[in-house]
Amino acid sequence: MSLWLGTLLGGLSTAILFNVPRRLVPLAPLAGLAGLLALQLVEAHYSRPGALFVAAFAVGMASELLARWQGCPALVFSVNGILPLVPGAVAYRGMAATVRADYLLAAELLTLALLSAGAIATGLLLASALWRLRPRPQLNRAACP
Repeated sequence: MSLWLGTLLGGLSTAILFNVPRRLVPLAPLAGLAGLLALQLVEAHYSRPGALFVAAFAVGMASELLARWQGCPALVFSVNGILPLVPGAVAYRGMAATVRADYLLAAELLTLALLSAGAIATGLLLASALWRLRPRPQLNRAACP
């Protein structure tokens, strides 16, 4: 429960920090909550980078959906959704292991951080690309004045 509340408050605070328009601030954390839901559902069955890929894909699709619904760029929602997924603590622990000269642990942690970051980027990219490939309804120009 505290993870969900933290994601909600984190999404609201980053929306305020990045000057998201006021009407969109209450909707900004929804993409992050979609990513957290996907991460928790998939994490038990896949590796951490695989679960982050699915979560980033969910954030990307939720961002695109919210953006089309509200008529704004998807970036407004995707930044708030991706920030909780970034493997900052793993990268920090990897760098700390490097300073302690524990190179085997450092290589493991930094590789995990790199794979996780790549999975997040790929998930967002794939969601955006697939959204643009969706079939769009044809407008009947003759019926429009």
